[in-house]
Amino acid sequence: MLDTTSQEKLSKLLGIDQKNLLEILKSDEEKSLLIPEGELFTEDQLTKRDGSKYNEGKEAGVEMLVKELKKEHSYDFEGKDVKAFLNHHNEQLKTKYSKGNNEKVIELEADLKKQKEAFEKELGALKTEKENLTTTLRTQKVRNQLLGIMPKETTIKSDAIITLFNSEHQIIEEDGKVFVTKNGQKLKDDKTQEPLTIDSVFTEYVAKEGFAKGVSGRGGGNEPGGSNPYAGIKTPQDFQEKWKKENPNASVTSSKYDEDYQAFRQSQKEA
Repeated sequence: MLDTTSQEKLSKLLGIDQKNLLEILKSDEEKSLLIPEGELFTEDQLTKRDGSKYNEGKEAGVEMLVKELKKEHSYDFEGKDVKAFLNHHNEQLKTKYSKGNNEKVIELEADLKKQKEAFEKELGALKTEKENLTTTLRTQKVRNQLLGIMPKETTIKSDAIITLFNSEHQIIEEDGKVFVTKNGQKLKDDKTQEPLTIDSVFTEYVAKEGFAKGVSGRGGGNEPGGSNPYAGIKTPQDFQEKWKKENPNASVTSSKYDEDYQAFRQSQKEA
């Protein structure tokens, strides 16, 4: 029999209720499933496909640029890339200015410098486009990762939870490793000081904010006493502002903040 996690993933893929899928798997009768049309891609396959599309677009952009420059300068030569154009262009300039004086040499140098700057500008634009594409792919990969660990039943829509999570956390990459930061600081385990994984940070966030039905966040810590110290505080933002004033030397990424926040949430439930 498939394990619970596999059942859940398969039911999402087929678009049917997990309970109904389990009944079909257990049934001795022959039953049919409506299998969605199309092909399935792994994350690695999607990344390679999108990378290939980017490279194809980049090559087409360079060829179009060289074609326009050929037309502008009335050049006729073999080759479609920047290197071929520069070689031909330099040869033309050398021929043009080969019998000149110092003034001609200065003019040649100025012409070459201008052409170099133009190509550097174009190459810079292509580099920026590549960086933007890389960022988009990484963002989509993280979103898919968060959707994969999202609780099945939530108090608000999954996309809204991810948006709220991203408004407080940043996902950065250094030396091929991914880290989660909050307020500019990497989130680490209090005891081991090892960086926390995206999965653990997101799971804790969903539970702490009460977005998962029937799941609570990390407990313990400072419970309110006889009088409610959080009276009048209605939102997490109000709590954070009050906490910062009362703990000027502490960080909102510390375990003390988490414990106090849980106490605040509990006081709201009991109010």
